[in-house]
Formats: sequence, C-alpha cells, structure tokens
Amino acid sequence: MRIFLANQDALTFSSLRILFRAQTDLELVGAGDVSECLSDVSASHPDVVLVDFDSTPEPPEHLLSAIKSLDHPPAVVVMSVRAEKRQDALSAGADAFACKGEAPDRLLSSIRAIGEISNKQPS
Repeated sequence: MRIFLANQDALTFSSLRILFRAQTDLELVGAGDVSECLSDVSASHPDVVLVDFDSTPEPPEHLLSAIKSLDHPPAVVVMSVRAEKRQDALSAGADAFACKGEAPDRLLSSIRAIGEISNKQPS
C-alpha cells in the first residue's frame, strides 16, 4: 500500500518513516509540507494520505477537500495529538482518524483498513 505523509513536524515525520520502513506491505511514496503537498499527492498516486491535523497552517478542511477533489482521490487518514479532533476530522472528509498518543499498531491498522476499503472501490 502506497502512503503519502502530509506533515510539517520533523520528529513526527522521522518516527513515521521508521515505522513505515519496518512494514513489508506499506511504502512511503512521498512526504511534504501540509500546505504545499497537493501536487505531490497527485503525482505520487498514493493509496492513503496521512495528514497531520496539528501541523496545518490553515484550516485542514481545505486540504481534505482538495485531496478528495483529485481525479483519483486516495483515502485520507488524519492524525492529531488531540483526540477531541476526531469528529472534526471525520466531518471535514477524513476516512479515518488516529490519535498520536495511541500505539503505533493502531495507526497501522487504521491505514491498512482504510487503504483496503479504498482499493476495493471503483475509480
């Protein structure tokens, strides 16, 4: 499964890169600044975009809407340190939500589950 990471925090990016490299079924195909990643997402054709809600300089709803407007939109998993942002993320168009305080296995399970559902839907 191809993953794109939309994130501005270097520590979070490094941690997730290490986590993804240890997975045989997940490939990090790109990463970029949340505010400037749309063209990279479009070019890299990920199955899932992982968006860090905590590092968005503008309302994250704009990015989620733009991703969902692509010709072949990937699934979107939003993560945040604040669990109370779950409903905001889902209301804004995220397919799933992961709290940064949860175990890494839970994030991986969310990505895999939503990626599998997304891959089964006709384009």
